[in-house]
Amino acid sequence: MHPPASALPSPYYIHAPHLLTDGAPHAAQLHMLCHQLNRAGYPAYLVDTVAMHGGWWTPLLTPPAMASHYLAGLTPISIQMQAGERSLPGLQVRFTPTIQQPDAPDLLARLDFTLPTGEAQTLGAALPWFDPALLTLPWQGPRPIAALVYSGHFPSRHYRLRPEHVALQDISPFAEQPVGTHERWHLLSQAQVVYAYAGGSVATEARLLGCQVVYVANDHQLQTPPQHPMDTWGTHLNTLGAPLDARPYGTQAFRDALDALTPQAPRCWPA
Repeated sequence: MHPPASALPSPYYIHAPHLLTDGAPHAAQLHMLCHQLNRAGYPAYLVDTVAMHGGWWTPLLTPPAMASHYLAGLTPISIQMQAGERSLPGLQVRFTPTIQQPDAPDLLARLDFTLPTGEAQTLGAALPWFDPALLTLPWQGPRPIAALVYSGHFPSRHYRLRPEHVALQDISPFAEQPVGTHERWHLLSQAQVVYAYAGGSVATEARLLGCQVVYVANDHQLQTPPQHPMDTWGTHLNTLGAPLDARPYGTQAFRDALDALTPQAPRCWPA
């Protein structure tokens, strides 16, 4: 016999259709939210996810699991970036990633929802947009690689790297010869600088591994420079020596700031 529905926690359905390897910060935060909820004892599932992180607790939602929740009388909590982007049952929660909030004074993602009483609520959640395993890797070794390039995701062959970057190794997952995650980390830990044609998690990975980041303005992916303080801190625009942020920067300070986003259990506060 099933226990009464009130004795069971509501399941979380988290819409996360983008691949972690694509480099979108919100993808990592949604997967990490699922992982941390499960670790805290709240059943959470990813929806429309093609591939999961092998080291995180992120099960995929299946029709049998949904049916069991329905039969148990449970009301799901459905989390997605945009309202209605996926038809999911239960309490609807809109997720706003940290990096998409350039004016936010903190590093919290936002979860907005309306209670059955009609009261609007916002919670802030400390969620890394990078793999916390990066914080365990060494970053102070020699740097035999002068430069790398990160092309991002050009929509067609008509979009090209600048001539001075063509010969550099491209660490984008969409490159003609893509590299895996751990190989990318290894290359960044040995490189002096990466020229990034797109924002995203790679810029964070590079700085965590002691590699300088130069954003390269382009018409497709970086029409305007990144705005969030954690995207601009320690970075440059188009060339080294043109910092986007006037704050003093050091790799260890950057690592210390992001280490606070890797708790053992979820941390949520009213925003």
